[in-house]
Amino acid sequence: MNAVLQNGVLTLFFIVICMILSGFFSGSETAVTALNRYRLQYLANIKRNQTAERLLEMLRHPQRLLGMILIANTFLNMLVSSLTTAVVITWLGQEYVLLSTVVLTFLVLVFAEVLPKSVAAYRPDTIAFKVAGILSILLKIMGPIVAIVNLITAGVLRLFGMRLQAGSRLSLSRDEIGGLIKLNRQKKNSEDEVEQMLEGILDLDEMVVGNVMQPRADLVGIDLTDHWHEIIGYLKNTKSRNMIIYKSKIDDIQGYIDCETIMKCLLENKLSKETLVKRMKKANYIPETTKLEKQLKYFKENHEHLAVVVDEYGQLCGIVERSDIIDEVVGCYAQGYPITLGSYSHYGANEYWFYGNVAVRDVNKTMQWQLPEEGANTIGGLIIEYLEHIPEGSLCVLIAGYKIEILQMKNNKVHRLKIIAPTERKEVDDME
Repeated sequence: MNAVLQNGVLTLFFIVICMILSGFFSGSETAVTALNRYRLQYLANIKRNQTAERLLEMLRHPQRLLGMILIANTFLNMLVSSLTTAVVITWLGQEYVLLSTVVLTFLVLVFAEVLPKSVAAYRPDTIAFKVAGILSILLKIMGPIVAIVNLITAGVLRLFGMRLQAGSRLSLSRDEIGGLIKLNRQKKNSEDEVEQMLEGILDLDEMVVGNVMQPRADLVGIDLTDHWHEIIGYLKNTKSRNMIIYKSKIDDIQGYIDCETIMKCLLENKLSKETLVKRMKKANYIPETTKLEKQLKYFKENHEHLAVVVDEYGQLCGIVERSDIIDEVVGCYAQGYPITLGSYSHYGANEYWFYGNVAVRDVNKTMQWQLPEEGANTIGGLIIEYLEHIPEGSLCVLIAGYKIEILQMKNNKVHRLKIIAPTERKEVDDME
């Protein structure tokens, strides 16, 4: 009797050990499959972390790793079931087998499946790095068994027209990377300038020079038909790094000259209209649909700083400088202060006042709004495009859920306006 009791106790102890091992394999499976593969690639390829390299190598053939884990886990669970049945029959009798099966199912489900997998899902990196060495050793030991099982599995799948392939190298498209950055900023409600720069770089391929150019209406420069003292006055007051040179009309741009060249001419005491014409660089004309990435590459390869933007009919639309494209990526970060929208005001909890010449894209990026960016570049232009005519006075429109009210018009342009975002507008309407 004592021998039977001792064997039963040893069997129960062995059952507990098997359940713990089953939980180990269940948790390992979840941890390894839940790993952040991109972080793992970074640790393995950049940081040269040996554990990360081992995990990455195992995950290149996931069917082998998962096959080994499932073989071990299935074997342990079946062994637990068989041993428990034997103990119950010996101690209690066959009539308690069904009851023991129900109880064992609950215990295995909780302690060998749900609990370890839940913990592993919560801390996948920590657990995966701790079990990597053990899994690697077991994979080598059980290699032949795993190979046979995978061979049979592949054969069955081939009957249904399916083939197993080794895990391909992970890669992300521009859209996916951009989506991750935007999602991260939304979750953190972050205004991180580095993330804004990354987002701007990824958007270069989609944006055209028409989105960032200085519009024709805002262009100023050196008019060769002006008197020399007027040109000198302009040079004294301008803040532009590159100045366009034209004759009589802004549409007749001859070229451009940078402030460094003007300073050299001044130091050499050779500054004159003739010198400006001689030293200026010829303007390169580009369509407004030119991609920013392509234009930035052209600026770099040809050591140019400015291009003239024209529409499909060859009419002047504006100019784009290399700094305009760089500012689209980094904002004013390079100068040491954050991206701004010019002089805008925030009244109360829901009203924002802007000037009409503020770029729609800048507003969306800074305010995390979703105003339409196709078509017009500025908010004022967006209103005119929506109305399909120039408004004569104050009015209010609803565009994409945003309530936009014109406060002031100047020279047939929207000068000042007020915007209420959709969620904030709902709060205002509820209060009313």
